[in-house]
Amino acid sequence: MAEDTEFTSQTNRIGDDPFGDAPAVTAGETGSAVANLKEQAVDTGQKVLAQTKETAGQAIDRAKGQMKSQAASQKDRTADSLSGAARALESTGQQFRNEDLALVADYADSFAQQVRKASDYLGQRNVDDITRDVEDFARKNPSLFIGGVSFSASPWPAS
Repeated sequence: MAEDTEFTSQTNRIGDDPFGDAPAVTAGETGSAVANLKEQAVDTGQKVLAQTKETAGQAIDRAKGQMKSQAASQKDRTADSLSGAARALESTGQQFRNEDLALVADYADSFAQQVRKASDYLGQRNVDDITRDVEDFARKNPSLFIGGVSFSASPWPAS
């Protein structure tokens, strides 16, 4: 029976060193070590994933900030350009009046007024306000929004 016990204990040992230098490890110890390594790998993976998500989130936030800043700069430049165009149209209307072309002057004045409204609208609102207004307009007028906005269905508020 002693031989049976010795045989059983030898068969339960994994990684026995034939030279006797390494300590014997039982199957239970190996399973525990594997479970511990698995837990460590999962923890490490979760930490790496969390760091990756955080880094990606920060990069997205930076990109959004840069895009918003660029959109705000472009909005301001556009408002300034429209304001200059409105002044030029008003001046043109006055020149037409001086030349007794009242009908053409009225058209120039009307167009100048619409351009001025657009300029004022852009100048008085931030990018988020404009985005919200465009979204509202698109919801209320999907066919116009998809097909293009005409002057008669202008998103600019009436004054």
